[in-house]
Amino acid sequence: MKILKYSRLNNKFIVKFADIYYPIKVDNEIIAVKNNEEVVFEKLPTEAYTIRENKIPTKYKNISGDLLSVDCYHEQLSTLKALGQVGEEGLYFSDIDNEYKYKKFIRDWQPEYEIRIEPIEKIEFEEVKILQVEDKFILPMRFLGDEITNPLCLLRVDLLELITESSTKYGFTKVEDQSFSNNTKGFHWSVPRHSGWEYLKINDTYAKWNENEKNENFQLKGTHEECLTKLNHLKSILDKQFEKQKLILEDTKISKNTAKNLLNRIEEIKSFTYKIEVNKKTYADYTKLKTKVNELENLLIDDLKTEKS
Repeated sequence: MKILKYSRLNNKFIVKFADIYYPIKVDNEIIAVKNNEEVVFEKLPTEAYTIRENKIPTKYKNISGDLLSVDCYHEQLSTLKALGQVGEEGLYFSDIDNEYKYKKFIRDWQPEYEIRIEPIEKIEFEEVKILQVEDKFILPMRFLGDEITNPLCLLRVDLLELITESSTKYGFTKVEDQSFSNNTKGFHWSVPRHSGWEYLKINDTYAKWNENEKNENFQLKGTHEECLTKLNHLKSILDKQFEKQKLILEDTKISKNTAKNLLNRIEEIKSFTYKIEVNKKTYADYTKLKTKVNELENLLIDDLKTEKS
């Protein structure tokens, strides 16, 4: 028994005929399919087989319309063959008249065939769920010409649209004016059309990215879960940029409890830095890291002192 995969789409059934090298009989209809071809059915077949079509002669007919049964044909043919001899190169005739009678008989009487179907293997159908994708940035590969059952997707991000979605959540609007002139009010952002997000400008300030963020890839071919994870990762990076700028622009103050928690985290970071094994290549970066951590600690302490006074 052979198992073929099928999927449902728009109330139709798409069957993939994988590893099929014979005609198929589907619900009393014979269809010819190519190997790995996908065929759309209005309803799922209830019975299907791979088949072999055998041409069986049922009678013989001459140009005048006279008929001979199969047995009668072979009987007369045997009589004519008996007039010749069988040699190394097959049947031959020493008498030219007998050879003519034999060849004329074969030429005049042509077989009429009946196609008889011989079942080879029964086919059963197994459903494969088609991936349903709702996010506009994630495209199932079937929409790009791949098979309907292909489980892979393509993440293809429209960067401007993604930035617009993130910025809107935090009250920012897009402007074409790269200079952010003084008559532009409110929270705004801009990015050159020919650039990636590394040139994103939020209220006249370029967004700050780490090296990994600068080199982010906005396309990915993978499973739906992989594409969705990547998309959410990109969204979270943008959200942090706009959220951070909004807090700065609104001059948001952190609470004493938050500042104390941050100081505790800084102490933990400092304790980890002392355990790092430093070499010549990383010494400069290591020194900068310790300096920045100390600067952050001092800024928080100064902020707490200011609030207290």
